[in-house]
Amino acid sequence: MKFVHHHSPLTFPKMSEDDESEVSEQSPVASYQLEQNYPNPFSQILRFAGNPSIVIGFQLPANSEVKLAVYSITGQLVRELVNGEMNAGRHAISWDGRDRFGNIVAAGMYLYRLVARGENGEVVFTQTRRMAFLK
Repeated sequence: MKFVHHHSPLTFPKMSEDDESEVSEQSPVASYQLEQNYPNPFSQILRFAGNPSIVIGFQLPANSEVKLAVYSITGQLVRELVNGEMNAGRHAISWDGRDRFGNIVAAGMYLYRLVARGENGEVVFTQTRRMAFLK
């Protein structure tokens, strides 16, 4: 089963209808996993070539409380992409290269981190990866 979910404008400023979307496949997965974003590196030029976002994929073997956020290389929060309960399965979240105020981020290296919590609130998985953003 696939669905597309656009985040509420109260959560994230919307610049266009394609800013964030989530595609989820409810097929069973064996383990938690955070995948490398694509494309990597991401270039602002791609936005004008019809590819307006970075896609970050991850999988959850069980329903989990999930936080997925983008940080500067110094650890400052740039944008929270997911913060809430998610079903088990494969997920793909898109990010448009904008910060939480709707501004396009500066060129450079960024980190994205997935934290998943189990039923009783304990952290069951955390992983951080790097991505490059070019102008």
